[in-house]
Amino acid sequence: MIKVALLEDDLNLQHLLKTLLELENFQVSVIDHATGNLFEEIRSDPPAILIMDAHLGLLDGLKVLSTLRQDPQFTKMKILITSGENLKSECLNSGANGFLLKPYTPSELITWLHAG
Repeated sequence: MIKVALLEDDLNLQHLLKTLLELENFQVSVIDHATGNLFEEIRSDPPAILIMDAHLGLLDGLKVLSTLRQDPQFTKMKILITSGENLKSECLNSGANGFLLKPYTPSELITWLHAG
């Protein structure tokens, strides 16, 4: 079973994604970005794939992405960034493996996860 972590500040979307991914037989964990232990939480149980919003309240998702990519432990982890703004080139240039513009369909997400 592929381990996926969600880093999403919209609680409704977070619950929907978790349910969808579990129905598709992914092992899903939710990372609480508000605790201040974001990187420790990811390090303690590293996922194969991280799905992350580009805007996490007070946190800048691109800075989080850059910090993760500087850590050798996370260079092989696949990171998918999502946003309501078209930030595809910025995300890919910052080290993301993929980008989905919100709103995206469940099939777009699942297709990326199996191909990405």
